[in-house]
Amino acid sequence: MRKRFVSDNELNQIIRLKQSGASWLKIQDQTGVPRRSAKQAYDDWQRSQSIEELKAARVDVAAEEFRKHVDLLLKLADSIAVGLKVPETPQVTMNADQFLESLWEKMYRELRNYQPGQSIEYRERWRFIREYHMLLKSLEYHTREKVHWQLLERWKEAWDNCREHRNNFENEASTIAANIREEETKLIEDIDNRSQQYNAAERMAESVLHAIWQNIADGTLDPEKPEIEFGFDSVDRIVTIPDEKDLYKKVAGILSQVTEAFCIERKEDIIQPLLGDVSRMNEAISTLEEMLNPLVLRPLILRTRCDLCPA
Repeated sequence: MRKRFVSDNELNQIIRLKQSGASWLKIQDQTGVPRRSAKQAYDDWQRSQSIEELKAARVDVAAEEFRKHVDLLLKLADSIAVGLKVPETPQVTMNADQFLESLWEKMYRELRNYQPGQSIEYRERWRFIREYHMLLKSLEYHTREKVHWQLLERWKEAWDNCREHRNNFENEASTIAANIREEETKLIEDIDNRSQQYNAAERMAESVLHAIWQNIADGTLDPEKPEIEFGFDSVDRIVTIPDEKDLYKKVAGILSQVTEAFCIERKEDIIQPLLGDVSRMNEAISTLEEMLNPLVLRPLILRTRCDLCPA
């Protein structure tokens, strides 16, 4: 028996009647469509609706996943734009990649609402670090037209150079301490004897190198006139003898003299190379911060697709 054709108007009637609770016999009487044909047409319509609903649901899911993808990329960009810096002390031990991963760990902790001090298991940390490396590649692909990602590589190179400068600083500490002990023998003996701590010359050398590094890091050191003043807190870590204003002044003066002499004597082999790397880092940081503005990134991400974009 040939299948009875059901027109759009007849199908609409069948749908309306069936959804109002009519029986197939009643539908046949009111539409003139045999009940088997009416039921088959209705069943076909329901299947097509399910398929359309599934398509719509997939579109909604894909849209939500893409929104999450964009938000993650923007958060990753923000972690770089806000988090990049220069090493603030000569105690830096992390290489550039490890520092970036520390920024991503901070981001991950915020997203997952980790409490301060709450540890992350090794496997979990390894997994999200790997994912964030993939996201960085995705971000680079989405923004390749506008963001000069070679600046990040330049920052990483300069950061790792600073670790080499740190080794130079550490090698100089013992020499500086020996010179201070030789030139200020009585003063050092007096501080060591009266203070609750010993090795005042070593602590003075550490303060000198720390102050030089910090002034280079924050852009306040003039290699031609390396004048660095030492405040109460810096001297107090060395002297540790209360109510000794004259002694504090003398130690502060010695620290300033030693600092100036070191900057002049080691200008070419230590000071200038460190200044150059810090300058390169600051230039890369400043430019990337501007390029990674979310107002710039969002339209770039929305009009491009990467391998991680939901279908």
